[in-house]
Amino acid sequence: SRSLLWAGVTAADQSPTLPTPVALEEKKLSTHLKKLDATLQEGADHEAKIELSEKKLKSFIESEVEGVSKEVQKMNIKDTDSISNVEPVPGAPGPPGYHGTNGHNGKVGLTGPTGSEGRAGPRGG
Repeated sequence: SRSLLWAGVTAADQSPTLPTPVALEEKKLSTHLKKLDATLQEGADHEAKIELSEKKLKSFIESEVEGVSKEVQKMNIKDTDSISNVEPVPGAPGPPGYHGTNGHNGKVGLTGPTGSEGRAGPRGG
């Protein structure tokens, strides 16, 4: 383990140097990292273009819908005015309707006051 710790250290200036396989691997990883960064940047650029296109499409759709909405409102006002200007004319009478069913009796009311006494009956014999 001590030999790995001091591997690549020169006696002249005591500065460490990486072993050749490690240096080669580092160079490969660095190249790979640059490719990944470039790919990520391309993806970010593509995403930004898509978002811009999406915003433009949304704006276009909103303006179209707003234009159609205003046209429909104008047509509705015109049609409403045309309908309001027509004089009502009574139509022919329709057929007689169906007879309804009888309803139910209401609740029993309060008992009224006692009436006056009636006249006397004939005398018995």
